[in-house]
Amino acid sequence: MGLILCEKQATMPYTVPESGKNIYSIEELCYYIYNNSYMLGKEFFSKELIDFVENGLSLESLAQKLKRGVDYGENFTNMIMYILDSCSYYDEEEKQGFVKTLDAIGSKSPAERIKARADVLMANKKYSSAVAVYTIILDQKEFAKQPDFLGDIQNNLGVAYVHMFLYEEAISCFKKAYDISQKEDYLDNMVCAAILLDDDSSMGEIMEKYSLTNETIEKYRKVIDFQTKQIAKSKIYRDTVARLAHSENTSLDLYNERIYQMLNEWKLQYRNQFI
Repeated sequence: MGLILCEKQATMPYTVPESGKNIYSIEELCYYIYNNSYMLGKEFFSKELIDFVENGLSLESLAQKLKRGVDYGENFTNMIMYILDSCSYYDEEEKQGFVKTLDAIGSKSPAERIKARADVLMANKKYSSAVAVYTIILDQKEFAKQPDFLGDIQNNLGVAYVHMFLYEEAISCFKKAYDISQKEDYLDNMVCAAILLDDDSSMGEIMEKYSLTNETIEKYRKVIDFQTKQIAKSKIYRDTVARLAHSENTSLDLYNERIYQMLNEWKLQYRNQFI
């Protein structure tokens, strides 16, 4: 994972099965747990993980606590805190707040925990990773009898695709969401994605299937136009335009440097969508 300020690093990493992430230190393990709480379950405390703690990190005392916890079915939160308490990566206030998060997670079903994890990824603008997690849920057949839940998943998946400018994929998800659970928000999202796609055939199909009039579509267009104008007034938009502008008062070298910096920033933002 590449975190710094680690007291000890293992020669060989522990690879988390659910994510494929390589862990080399107790600090990295704490960081992974803290930032992936919704993906964790009792199965996280595998024999392989405990062996890594004991032999890879030479933390025999912690390994023994985890072994006893597994053998006696100890409370999941206690097991997590054994690890977080084993180093000083997080302070007491952060750990107490995390305990509250774990308690809230404990009342959710596995599917709800996974969805919550995807929602957190969405909130942090990691859209590609969120798509991957939402797709995992849709692949589970046991959720087929939960239409409202599946409708939310399809809708959120569509929102993620919109942020990735994949409007056709987004429209498909919004259609499925609305067909599963007729919530007006899903229809709103579908129409807006179709407007952004700017494809007459796609819009025509939506209007025919859902009995939408031209007057209704025009109302949606006005909302999008208003939001577009608001974006144009934002500081980040003005700054971007200013950096892209070239005038006689700006040397070509300085202009090229600004463009280069902006491209690097965009590449970094794109990479940060993945974890």
